[in-house]
Amino acid sequence: MKKKFIIICQTPPPHLGQSIMHKYFVEDNWNEIEKIHIRSEFAKRSNEFGRISFGKVYEIFKIFFKLLNERLKGRIDLIYYPPSGPANRKTFYKDFALLSFIRLFSKKIVFHFHADKFNNLLKSLSYFELILAKYIYGNPDLCIIIVKVQENDLEWIKPKKIILIENGIQDVFIKNEITSNNNIFNILYIGLLIDYKGIEDAVESIFLLKKLGHKFIWTFVGGWSSEKFKQKIMHLIDKYEIKEYINFTGEINGPNKWAYFNDCDIMCLPSRKDLMPLCILESMMFAKPVVTTKIRSLPHIVDDNINGLLCEPKSPSKLSKKISKLINDKKKCKILGQNGRNKFEENYTIEVHLSKMKKEILKII
Repeated sequence: MKKKFIIICQTPPPHLGQSIMHKYFVEDNWNEIEKIHIRSEFAKRSNEFGRISFGKVYEIFKIFFKLLNERLKGRIDLIYYPPSGPANRKTFYKDFALLSFIRLFSKKIVFHFHADKFNNLLKSLSYFELILAKYIYGNPDLCIIIVKVQENDLEWIKPKKIILIENGIQDVFIKNEITSNNNIFNILYIGLLIDYKGIEDAVESIFLLKKLGHKFIWTFVGGWSSEKFKQKIMHLIDKYEIKEYINFTGEINGPNKWAYFNDCDIMCLPSRKDLMPLCILESMMFAKPVVTTKIRSLPHIVDDNINGLLCEPKSPSKLSKKISKLINDKKKCKILGQNGRNKFEENYTIEVHLSKMKKEILKII
C-alpha cells in the first residue's frame, strides 16, 4: 500500500504568489505515494483576505470532514500545511481552528512558510495564546522556507528540520515575442494593490518623474485589497494631477498577464514588506530589469546594478531617480534584463523547485 500524503492549501483563484506556488506543487505527478489535495477556499478574490465571515467558518468544517473521510479510508502518513500570513492574531486563530484538529490525523506534518517574520506573532499574543500557538505549531517534522532570513523566525516552534527551497515558476518566455513600444517608456507593477507593496510610494514617484519631464506610462495589474485603500490612492492621483501617466487594469491572469511583461521596459516593485514575490521572478524570466527595495531577501534575488536597481523603501525620491536612470538609458535596461534572464534560468525554474520539494517530502514520509 502506498503512503498517503495530504496537502491542505488554497490554489487559484485568487491568482496570487502563494496560491500559484501551491498549484504547481499539487499538480506535480508523484507515482511513489498517494498524494491527495484538500483545497481550502478562504478567499475567492483579493479583497477577501483577512476578513472574517460565515463562509470561512463553513470552510473550516468542510476541510475537517474531508480530512476525516480520508482518515477513515486509511492511515495518513504526512500532512502538508502552509501557515497563514502575514502572521497576526487573525491569521493565528484561523490556523488554530484548522491545526488543532489537523494535527490529530497524522503524526507527521510539514509547514511551508510563504509569509515573512513569523516570529512577530510572539509579540502580539497573550501568555495563554502563546501556549495554544506552541501546541499547534510546535515540533513540526519539516519546515520549508523560501529565503534564508526566515530561519530565525522559526526558532520558537522548534522544528525537527528546516530546509530552504526557493520559489520557481514555469518558463513561458519566447524571445521573438518581445514587442516593447520604443515611443514611450513602459513601467509595470503586477500584484495585489495593498499598502505594504508601496503603492503610495509609486504614485509619489510618478509625480516626481512627471516633474522631470519624462514620457512614460505606469501600468498597475492587480486587484485592490480594499475599497478604502483604492479611494486613498485615487485621491493622491487627483492631488498630483497624474492620471494620464497611470493605467489600472484590474486583476489579469494567464497568457494575458504575460503580454504586460512582454511589453514593459522595466518592472517596479516599491515594496515596504515582502519575502519572495513571484513578479520579480516573472520579470527576470522575460528579461526585464527590476527596480525594487532593499528589504529582507529582495537584494538576494535582485543584484544591484547587475539585473536591476535597488533603493531604500518608503523613499519615492530615490525610487524616481532609479527609474529615471533607466528611462534615460534603454541600452542598460537590456543588459540588466538579460542578466536577470540568465539568473532565472540557473535558479528559479519550476523544475528546480519541484525537484527539491519532492526530494525533501519523500525523505520525511
